[in-house]
Amino acid sequence: MTVRRPSTAQEETVPPGPSVPPAPAVPPADGRVASLSPQKQALLDALRAGRGRPSVPPAARGTLVELHPGTDRGAGAVVLCPPIGGGVFCYTGLARLLAGRRPVLAVAAEERPDGPITVESTAEGYLALLAAAGHRPAVLAGWSFGGLVAYEAARRLATAGAAPPVVLLDTMSWPAAVPAWDGPATLQRFVADLVDSAGPDALPGDRLPVDPAVWRLPPDEALDAAVTALREHGIDLGLDGTDLAARHHGYRAATRAMQAHVPGPYAGPVTLLHAEDSAVDPAEWRARVSGPLHLRQVPGGHYDVVREPVVRTAAELIRAAAP
Repeated sequence: MTVRRPSTAQEETVPPGPSVPPAPAVPPADGRVASLSPQKQALLDALRAGRGRPSVPPAARGTLVELHPGTDRGAGAVVLCPPIGGGVFCYTGLARLLAGRRPVLAVAAEERPDGPITVESTAEGYLALLAAAGHRPAVLAGWSFGGLVAYEAARRLATAGAAPPVVLLDTMSWPAAVPAWDGPATLQRFVADLVDSAGPDALPGDRLPVDPAVWRLPPDEALDAAVTALREHGIDLGLDGTDLAARHHGYRAATRAMQAHVPGPYAGPVTLLHAEDSAVDPAEWRARVSGPLHLRQVPGGHYDVVREPVVRTAAELIRAAAP
Protein backbone atom coordinates (compact mmCIF):
# COMPACT_ATOMS: atom_id res chain seq x y z
CA MET A 1 0.00 0.00 0.00
CA THR A 2 3.06 2.23 0.03
CA VAL A 3 3.16 4.78 -2.77
CA ARG A 4 6.63 5.43 -4.17
CA ARG A 5 7.41 9.11 -4.43
CA PRO A 6 10.36 10.95 -5.98
CA SER A 7 13.30 11.24 -3.59
CA THR A 8 13.13 15.00 -3.15
CA ALA A 9 12.79 15.03 0.62
CA GLN A 10 15.18 17.13 2.64
CA GLU A 11 16.59 16.21 6.02
CA GLU A 12 14.56 17.68 8.82
CA THR A 13 15.53 18.37 12.40
CA VAL A 14 12.88 17.10 14.78
CA PRO A 15 11.98 19.67 17.43
CA PRO A 16 13.28 18.76 20.89
CA GLY A 17 10.96 17.08 23.32
CA PRO A 18 11.07 15.10 26.52
CA SER A 19 12.93 11.81 26.64
CA VAL A 20 10.01 9.62 25.65
CA PRO A 21 10.41 6.02 24.57
CA PRO A 22 9.95 4.71 21.11
CA ALA A 23 7.00 3.01 19.57
CA PRO A 24 8.95 -0.23 19.27
CA ALA A 25 8.05 -3.74 20.15
CA VAL A 26 5.11 -4.35 17.89
CA PRO A 27 4.25 -7.52 16.03
CA PRO A 28 5.88 -7.28 12.58
CA ALA A 29 4.21 -7.94 9.28
CA ASP A 30 3.96 -11.67 8.51
CA GLY A 31 6.65 -11.45 5.87
CA ARG A 32 9.20 -10.38 8.49
CA VAL A 33 8.41 -12.95 11.18
CA ALA A 34 10.95 -15.42 9.79
CA SER A 35 13.75 -12.88 10.33
CA LEU A 36 13.03 -12.55 14.05
CA SER A 37 15.27 -14.21 16.62
CA PRO A 38 13.83 -17.33 18.29
CA GLN A 39 13.24 -15.31 21.46
CA LYS A 40 11.25 -12.65 19.62
CA GLN A 41 9.28 -15.25 17.65
CA ALA A 42 8.31 -16.90 20.96
CA LEU A 43 7.32 -13.51 22.35
CA LEU A 44 5.21 -12.75 19.29
CA ASP A 45 3.43 -16.10 19.68
CA ALA A 46 2.76 -15.37 23.37
CA LEU A 47 1.44 -11.91 22.55
CA ARG A 48 -0.93 -13.22 19.89
CA ALA A 49 -2.11 -16.00 22.22
CA GLY A 50 -2.76 -13.49 24.98
CA ARG A 51 -4.88 -11.29 22.73
CA GLY A 52 -6.92 -14.33 21.74
CA ARG A 53 -7.84 -15.33 25.29
CA PRO A 54 -11.31 -14.75 26.74
CA SER A 55 -12.03 -11.24 27.92
CA VAL A 56 -10.76 -10.15 31.33
CA PRO A 57 -12.62 -7.93 33.81
CA PRO A 58 -13.75 -4.62 32.31
CA ALA A 59 -11.30 -2.63 34.45
CA ALA A 60 -8.30 -4.52 33.05
CA ARG A 61 -6.27 -2.99 30.24
CA GLY A 62 -3.74 -4.46 27.84
CA THR A 63 -2.41 -7.97 27.34
CA LEU A 64 -0.32 -9.82 29.91
CA VAL A 65 2.68 -11.60 28.38
CA GLU A 66 4.84 -14.10 30.23
CA LEU A 67 8.43 -13.44 29.22
CA HIS A 68 9.83 -16.08 31.56
CA PRO A 69 7.88 -18.54 33.72
CA GLY A 70 10.27 -18.54 36.67
CA THR A 71 11.31 -21.60 38.61
CA ASP A 72 9.01 -20.72 41.54
CA ARG A 73 5.51 -20.19 40.21
CA GLY A 74 4.36 -18.97 43.61
CA ALA A 75 6.89 -16.16 43.80
CA GLY A 76 5.92 -12.57 43.22
CA ALA A 77 6.55 -11.47 39.66
CA VAL A 78 8.84 -8.98 37.99
CA VAL A 79 6.35 -6.78 36.11
CA LEU A 80 7.50 -4.63 33.19
CA CYS A 81 5.23 -1.80 32.04
CA PRO A 82 5.46 -0.87 28.35
CA PRO A 83 7.00 2.29 26.92
CA ILE A 84 4.92 4.89 25.13
CA GLY A 85 4.68 2.78 21.98
CA GLY A 86 2.86 0.13 23.99
CA GLY A 87 4.88 -2.91 22.92
CA VAL A 88 7.12 -5.36 24.74
CA PHE A 89 9.72 -6.52 22.19
CA CYS A 90 12.09 -3.96 23.74
CA TYR A 91 12.18 -6.09 26.89
CA THR A 92 13.31 -9.31 25.18
CA GLY A 93 16.97 -8.92 26.17
CA LEU A 94 16.11 -7.72 29.65
CA ALA A 95 13.80 -10.69 30.26
CA ARG A 96 16.53 -13.11 29.24
CA LEU A 97 18.86 -11.57 31.82
CA LEU A 98 16.13 -11.67 34.49
CA ALA A 99 15.35 -15.37 34.01
CA GLY A 100 15.45 -17.08 37.37
CA ARG A 101 13.22 -17.79 40.35
CA ARG A 102 10.58 -15.14 39.70
CA PRO A 103 8.15 -15.04 36.78
CA VAL A 104 8.92 -12.17 34.43
CA LEU A 105 5.76 -10.56 33.02
CA ALA A 106 5.20 -7.65 30.67
CA VAL A 107 2.05 -5.78 29.77
CA ALA A 108 1.43 -4.90 26.13
CA ALA A 109 -0.78 -1.82 25.93
CA GLU A 110 -4.11 -1.72 24.15
CA GLU A 111 -3.60 -1.11 20.45
CA ARG A 112 -6.54 1.28 20.14
CA PRO A 113 -7.69 2.54 23.54
CA ASP A 114 -11.30 3.69 23.69
CA GLY A 115 -11.30 7.39 24.46
CA PRO A 116 -8.70 9.37 26.39
CA ILE A 117 -6.41 7.60 28.85
CA THR A 118 -4.43 8.81 31.85
CA VAL A 119 -1.36 7.43 33.55
CA GLU A 120 -3.59 6.73 36.55
CA SER A 121 -6.20 4.79 34.56
CA THR A 122 -3.46 2.88 32.76
CA ALA A 123 -1.86 1.86 36.06
CA GLU A 124 -5.22 0.76 37.45
CA GLY A 125 -5.94 -1.25 34.30
CA TYR A 126 -2.60 -3.05 34.48
CA LEU A 127 -3.11 -3.89 38.16
CA ALA A 128 -6.57 -5.28 37.36
CA LEU A 129 -5.02 -7.38 34.59
CA LEU A 130 -2.42 -8.79 37.00
CA ALA A 131 -5.02 -9.50 39.68
CA ALA A 132 -7.28 -11.30 37.21
CA ALA A 133 -4.34 -13.56 36.29
CA GLY A 134 -3.52 -14.23 39.95
CA HIS A 135 -0.17 -12.43 39.93
CA ARG A 136 1.25 -10.10 42.57
CA PRO A 137 4.20 -7.87 41.67
CA ALA A 138 7.41 -8.26 43.63
CA VAL A 139 8.82 -5.31 41.71
CA LEU A 140 7.35 -2.92 39.14
CA ALA A 141 9.66 -1.57 36.45
CA GLY A 142 9.38 0.34 33.22
CA TRP A 143 11.37 2.16 30.61
CA SER A 144 10.59 5.88 30.26
CA PHE A 145 6.78 6.25 30.05
CA GLY A 146 6.56 2.68 31.36
CA GLY A 147 8.36 3.87 34.47
CA LEU A 148 5.69 6.50 35.09
CA VAL A 149 3.00 3.82 34.92
CA ALA A 150 5.00 1.44 37.14
CA TYR A 151 5.49 4.21 39.72
CA GLU A 152 1.78 5.09 39.69
CA ALA A 153 0.80 1.42 40.03
CA ALA A 154 3.08 1.12 43.06
CA ARG A 155 1.46 4.20 44.62
CA ARG A 156 -1.93 2.54 44.25
CA LEU A 157 -0.72 -0.69 45.81
CA ALA A 158 0.74 1.31 48.70
CA THR A 159 -2.71 2.63 49.62
CA ALA A 160 -3.76 -1.01 50.10
CA GLY A 161 -0.89 -1.68 52.48
CA ALA A 162 1.82 -2.88 50.08
CA ALA A 163 4.58 -0.63 48.77
CA PRO A 164 6.52 -2.66 46.20
CA PRO A 165 9.91 -1.54 44.94
CA VAL A 166 9.95 0.40 41.68
CA VAL A 167 12.74 0.52 39.11
CA LEU A 168 12.62 3.48 36.74
CA LEU A 169 14.60 2.98 33.54
CA ASP A 170 15.49 6.48 32.33
CA THR A 171 12.11 7.88 33.34
CA MET A 172 11.00 11.48 33.61
CA SER A 173 7.70 13.32 33.63
CA TRP A 174 6.78 15.80 30.90
CA PRO A 175 8.84 18.97 31.49
CA ALA A 176 6.74 22.00 32.37
CA ALA A 177 8.77 24.11 29.95
CA VAL A 178 7.97 21.87 26.96
CA PRO A 179 4.61 22.70 25.33
CA ALA A 180 2.23 19.92 24.38
CA TRP A 181 2.82 18.60 20.87
CA ASP A 182 0.25 19.29 18.20
CA GLY A 183 -0.77 16.67 15.63
CA PRO A 184 2.12 17.20 13.17
CA ALA A 185 4.72 17.27 15.96
CA THR A 186 3.31 14.06 17.44
CA LEU A 187 3.53 12.34 14.04
CA GLN A 188 7.11 13.55 13.70
CA ARG A 189 8.15 12.25 17.12
CA PHE A 190 6.33 8.95 16.57
CA VAL A 191 8.30 8.23 13.40
CA ALA A 192 11.54 9.51 14.96
CA ASP A 193 11.08 7.12 17.87
CA LEU A 194 10.47 4.21 15.51
CA VAL A 195 13.71 5.06 13.71
CA ASP A 196 15.70 5.46 16.94
CA SER A 197 14.37 2.13 18.20
CA ALA A 198 15.58 0.40 15.03
CA GLY A 199 19.11 0.36 16.45
CA PRO A 200 22.32 2.37 16.56
CA ASP A 201 23.01 1.80 12.86
CA ALA A 202 19.84 3.55 11.70
CA LEU A 203 19.64 7.22 10.82
CA PRO A 204 19.38 9.32 13.99
CA GLY A 205 15.72 10.12 14.63
CA ASP A 206 16.46 13.83 14.99
CA ARG A 207 17.55 13.97 11.31
CA LEU A 208 14.65 12.39 9.48
CA PRO A 209 14.93 12.36 5.66
CA VAL A 210 11.32 13.46 5.34
CA ASP A 211 9.97 16.61 3.72
CA PRO A 212 8.62 18.85 6.52
CA ALA A 213 5.37 19.31 4.58
CA VAL A 214 4.61 15.61 5.08
CA TRP A 215 3.67 16.09 8.74
CA ARG A 216 0.84 18.44 7.81
CA LEU A 217 -0.86 15.76 5.71
CA PRO A 218 -3.65 13.58 7.17
CA PRO A 219 -2.00 11.01 9.46
CA ASP A 220 -2.41 7.98 7.17
CA GLU A 221 -0.95 9.87 4.20
CA ALA A 222 1.86 11.29 6.31
CA LEU A 223 2.85 7.88 7.62
CA ASP A 224 2.75 6.40 4.12
CA ALA A 225 5.00 9.15 2.78
CA ALA A 226 7.40 8.88 5.74
CA VAL A 227 7.74 5.11 5.30
CA THR A 228 8.52 5.63 1.61
CA ALA A 229 11.21 8.21 2.39
CA LEU A 230 12.80 5.96 5.02
CA ARG A 231 12.88 2.99 2.68
CA GLU A 232 14.70 5.11 0.13
CA HIS A 233 17.37 5.57 2.82
CA GLY A 234 17.56 1.86 3.60
CA ILE A 235 15.33 1.80 6.69
CA ASP A 236 12.37 -0.58 6.72
CA LEU A 237 10.22 -0.23 9.84
CA GLY A 238 8.65 -3.63 9.19
CA LEU A 239 5.11 -2.36 9.78
CA ASP A 240 2.25 -2.20 7.34
CA GLY A 241 -0.19 0.71 7.14
CA THR A 242 -2.67 -0.87 9.56
CA ASP A 243 0.02 -1.52 12.17
CA LEU A 244 1.41 2.00 11.84
CA ALA A 245 -2.01 3.61 12.19
CA ALA A 246 -2.82 1.54 15.29
CA ARG A 247 0.55 2.31 16.89
CA HIS A 248 0.23 6.00 16.12
CA HIS A 249 -3.22 6.02 17.73
CA GLY A 250 -1.84 4.48 20.93
CA TYR A 251 1.26 6.68 20.90
CA ARG A 252 -0.84 9.82 20.59
CA ALA A 253 -3.10 8.77 23.47
CA ALA A 254 -0.15 7.90 25.71
CA THR A 255 1.64 11.14 24.84
CA ARG A 256 -1.39 13.16 25.92
CA ALA A 257 -1.56 11.14 29.13
CA MET A 258 2.10 11.84 29.82
CA GLN A 259 1.67 15.55 29.12
CA ALA A 260 -1.15 15.79 31.68
CA HIS A 261 0.50 13.71 34.40
CA VAL A 262 2.38 14.92 37.47
CA PRO A 263 3.76 12.06 39.61
CA GLY A 264 2.79 12.13 43.26
CA PRO A 265 4.83 11.21 46.34
CA TYR A 266 5.85 7.66 47.16
CA ALA A 267 7.23 6.24 50.39
CA GLY A 268 8.37 2.92 48.97
CA PRO A 269 11.81 2.05 47.62
CA VAL A 270 12.67 3.44 44.18
CA THR A 271 15.69 2.87 41.94
CA LEU A 272 16.42 5.22 39.07
CA LEU A 273 18.73 4.18 36.27
CA HIS A 274 19.45 7.25 34.13
CA ALA A 275 21.56 7.64 31.00
CA GLU A 276 24.15 10.38 31.07
CA ASP A 277 23.15 11.66 27.62
CA SER A 278 19.40 11.78 28.29
CA ALA A 279 17.32 14.60 29.75
CA VAL A 280 16.36 12.67 32.90
CA ASP A 281 17.17 14.64 36.07
CA PRO A 282 17.44 12.69 39.34
CA ALA A 283 16.40 15.85 41.21
CA GLU A 284 12.83 15.28 40.05
CA TRP A 285 12.68 11.95 41.86
CA ARG A 286 14.50 13.21 44.94
CA ALA A 287 11.65 15.68 45.34
CA ARG A 288 8.95 13.01 44.97
CA VAL A 289 10.29 9.90 46.74
CA SER A 290 10.30 9.95 50.53
CA GLY A 291 11.42 6.33 50.82
CA PRO A 292 14.84 4.92 49.86
CA LEU A 293 16.00 6.27 46.49
CA HIS A 294 18.89 4.55 44.73
CA LEU A 295 20.50 6.26 41.74
CA ARG A 296 22.66 4.74 39.03
CA GLN A 297 24.01 6.67 36.07
CA VAL A 298 25.08 4.75 32.98
CA PRO A 299 26.84 5.82 29.78
CA GLY A 300 24.93 6.43 26.58
CA GLY A 301 21.50 7.74 25.73
CA HIS A 302 17.86 6.94 26.31
CA TYR A 303 17.62 4.03 23.87
CA ASP A 304 20.84 2.45 25.13
CA VAL A 305 19.14 1.58 28.42
CA VAL A 306 17.45 -1.50 26.89
CA ARG A 307 20.42 -2.46 24.71
CA GLU A 308 23.66 -4.24 25.41
CA PRO A 309 25.70 -3.62 27.45
CA VAL A 310 23.66 -1.18 29.58
CA VAL A 311 20.66 -3.52 29.77
CA ARG A 312 22.81 -5.74 32.01
CA THR A 313 22.90 -2.97 34.59
CA ALA A 314 19.12 -2.60 34.31
CA ALA A 315 18.72 -6.32 35.02
CA GLU A 316 21.12 -6.12 37.95
CA LEU A 317 19.10 -3.30 39.54
CA ILE A 318 15.77 -5.09 39.08
CA ARG A 319 17.17 -8.29 40.60
CA ALA A 320 18.55 -6.30 43.55
CA ALA A 321 15.15 -4.66 44.12
CA ALA A 322 13.41 -8.06 44.34
CA PRO A 323 15.98 -10.82 45.02
